[in-house]
Amino acid sequence: FLALGGCLQDYELDIVTNYKDIIDAAKEPPRAQLKNWFAAFVLVVMGLVYNTKEAQKPASYQDLLNPKYKGRVGIPTYGWVGNSWMQVLNKTLGGNEDNVDPGIAFLAQLVKKNDAVVIENTDAALKAFTREEIVIMPFWNGRTAVLQSQGVPVDIEYIPGSMLVGNGFPILRGGKFIKQTNEFVNVTLTGEYQLGMTKRFFYPPSNRNAKIPAEMAKYAFPADKEKNVVPIDYEKMNAHKSEYLDRWNKEVLGA
Repeated sequence: FLALGGCLQDYELDIVTNYKDIIDAAKEPPRAQLKNWFAAFVLVVMGLVYNTKEAQKPASYQDLLNPKYKGRVGIPTYGWVGNSWMQVLNKTLGGNEDNVDPGIAFLAQLVKKNDAVVIENTDAALKAFTREEIVIMPFWNGRTAVLQSQGVPVDIEYIPGSMLVGNGFPILRGGKFIKQTNEFVNVTLTGEYQLGMTKRFFYPPSNRNAKIPAEMAKYAFPADKEKNVVPIDYEKMNAHKSEYLDRWNKEVLGA
């Protein structure tokens, strides 16, 4: 909304020189009059996380319909990240932001026939995986690493329809410290800074030239999986937000 409202400005690429080294999936596409205006400094990716003892390595979202997992499939609630996740799921099924019929139909089947568990937030998902109340769910890569560090037998697969969000810093138009803000953004896009974030929070760097040390290699986002990240047109998605919430409640949850 800030971008569409004219509140932001492009990065000054003669200052933000590290922008060119950021993988494309971590950059927001042009919006309004903006072209190079946002890049994430870590890759927060929602893939398909599964219990390695109770579930098989998934190949697609179709695995969620496996009757073996009945009652133990988690999906995010609409008010958490369910709306965004539904968009990427829907696109793998042939839909788009203006037509979520395929995604709604899939989710309705998943809830009604496979008793999917609606998960309210990240903490609830962590607890559900730890207690083995669920064995498969779309979930975050960094949080999966947390579970692994606690001995929970889980892994993540970046299937087609993975969703990438990211922490980053846009620049407000007309600010007093534009040069300094650009310099700060450039620091956040260095491999050194990003690896510090990876070490602390387990989310991988977005700078393709970052040299991930061996002890952190397990946090890396595989380059060959970038193609599986599905972009979302948030302007279109938000235009239908209330309508899709109503459909989610009625058609998916049966409320």
